[in-house]
Amino acid sequence: MNPMVYVTVVIFLLILMAVSYGMGRKIYAAYKVNELSYKEKRNRINKVAGTLGFALNERDDYFYSIHDAWQKGMGYCTLYDKMAPTLRMLIDCEPVYFEYADKIYLVETWKGQYGIATGAEVGIYEASKREVADAGGVEKTLFYAVDEKTGFYIYFDLYRKGKPFIKRLEKHWWLTAFKVGMCSKSRELQMHVEILFPNQLMSNAYYHALLETGYSKDSLTYYQNVVAYDFDVPKTEQFKIWRIRKWWVSYRNLANAKRYLKYTKEYNNETDRLTYLSYRYPILFRMILKTAKNITKLRYGDLA
Repeated sequence: MNPMVYVTVVIFLLILMAVSYGMGRKIYAAYKVNELSYKEKRNRINKVAGTLGFALNERDDYFYSIHDAWQKGMGYCTLYDKMAPTLRMLIDCEPVYFEYADKIYLVETWKGQYGIATGAEVGIYEASKREVADAGGVEKTLFYAVDEKTGFYIYFDLYRKGKPFIKRLEKHWWLTAFKVGMCSKSRELQMHVEILFPNQLMSNAYYHALLETGYSKDSLTYYQNVVAYDFDVPKTEQFKIWRIRKWWVSYRNLANAKRYLKYTKEYNNETDRLTYLSYRYPILFRMILKTAKNITKLRYGDLA
């Protein structure tokens, strides 16, 4: 046989095998989406997400942090926010510190782009005065999640381009929501946040801390033990990011989000999309899980 003919036949067969393999995975993935019950698909996703401290809200199609997440026992400090772009996150941060009952508390609000997800967070942490003094100030202190038994109910309403996007209300230490496949600039997002404190002394301390941070009295609502504020343009100084680096992170996030939506365009909810993706494009599925891993790394210091 002519060597050129032989090479052509081999190449043709390899292409045919690759196409057949790809079509086979596509058919199998679609079959699994239809074969599995909704509960089985949801449980399969949440089993994986749960190991990372998250779960899928199937009604509104967003991921959120669970109460008994293993991250609760880990610490948090300001340095982690500085590392956000390294993990493909472009977010606004608003840390507010206040003193109450021989402790220093930190209430921090975040919003922006988390990999291929748009999201928001409110976290409440605490440290002793001795820990803050020994560390050399609040920005160098390792804070820990507050005890939920203390009684912090958190509510936030996230808006995207002026329109309601995600609402959350829960008694929590770290209230979050992340919508996969959606890209947003942090300036396109606004949050209305309300926090119910366990007593008036504590809520009053936080209210005055917000005033010291730069919020005006007209922009705050303070009634009984609830403090409410709107988070749009941060009052605190943000970490600097090189413009070219910011552009590159945004470009990569948008490209990956478009890939996700393109490959799962036949489905209209995250449960089916992620199930299909896990069978047909396991690499892309793992990339989405990496977003959750990166959020964990960012919040709890596993930046190695």
